[in-house]
Amino acid sequence: DKIVWEDYRKGNADIYMYDLSANTESRITTNLSGQYSPAIYGDKIVWQDYRNGNADIYMYDISTNIENQITTNLSDQYRQAIYGDKIVWFDWRNNNSDIYMHNISTSTESRITTNLSNQFSPAIYGDKIVWEDYRKGNADIYMYDLSANTESRITTNLSGQYSPAIYGDKIVWQDYRNGNADIYMYDLATKNEYQITSNSSGQFEPKIYENKIVWEDYRNGNADIYMREFWFIPSEPTGLIATPRDKQAILTWQVSAKRTYDIIGYNIYRSTIKGDFEETPINSTLIVETNYIVTNLENKTTYYFKIEAIDSQGNKSDFSDEIFVTPYLGSYFQFGPEIQITTNSSGQYLPAIYGD
Repeated sequence: DKIVWEDYRKGNADIYMYDLSANTESRITTNLSGQYSPAIYGDKIVWQDYRNGNADIYMYDISTNIENQITTNLSDQYRQAIYGDKIVWFDWRNNNSDIYMHNISTSTESRITTNLSNQFSPAIYGDKIVWEDYRKGNADIYMYDLSANTESRITTNLSGQYSPAIYGDKIVWQDYRNGNADIYMYDLATKNEYQITSNSSGQFEPKIYENKIVWEDYRNGNADIYMREFWFIPSEPTGLIATPRDKQAILTWQVSAKRTYDIIGYNIYRSTIKGDFEETPINSTLIVETNYIVTNLENKTTYYFKIEAIDSQGNKSDFSDEIFVTPYLGSYFQFGPEIQITTNSSGQYLPAIYGD
């Protein structure tokens, strides 16, 4: 519920904050040098600060009202980002731009990238850091997984990809493969890439939160803010089984996995012709369990069934595998042939059985 920005009302760039809950505005920095590009997570605000003659990273703790200098190296540190107790930035101390990280809890600093090319514009979410990287001659998006200690290349297109942002397992960036700046997204879980914008004007500086992406957009001749939501349809139901009964079929299946929204129920579709289903499900209301008894069927007639999952926003999954069943009247057990177990000519009495 807090917004931070750089503010020039005192003649230099200061960091200000607005508390949405308290409806109050407060000045965070008072130093006469310039403070720029703030970022916030929880009660921690970070920014780049020029009070020491170079660009350093500083942090302010809202809960304690204490300001701390995070970087002390005499080179410049820029484009800081924060998540949890970790702050990342790009740093010029090695005569090229590298990505560095500071752990607030342990007060330790670590170098994330060692490649001799330049790396810029880091962003962090959880244990994953993303940035733009020039080791292949153009700007690509790379990622470092702190848990696995592994670095991976996210984009391979020969055009430039810039200004990444990350939330959960989704990475967004601005991309020039179509001759203008578009917004693209990569899903770490599925390893699929998606084009988010297709307008021929420029779209820049994307940010992502949950299932919403925002960016700067110049399609109207000036910079506007646009947003696009995305979601993933529920996973299709699996394990569909039909058991025949007298004029009935008992259907059971596995719970569909939530992707973006909660699963709230299922629809069942029926046909007497394989692959030829009506558009209307047989159930008038959503089925909330993972089983259903279909009644009023004709014995000795083969029926085909498939089901779909529905989430809380009304999104439908792909259909399950199609199954068939033939209801009938009679015993629902099937017996194999009689097998003689003993052949000795003497008498064998009082058998018992367990297992095989």
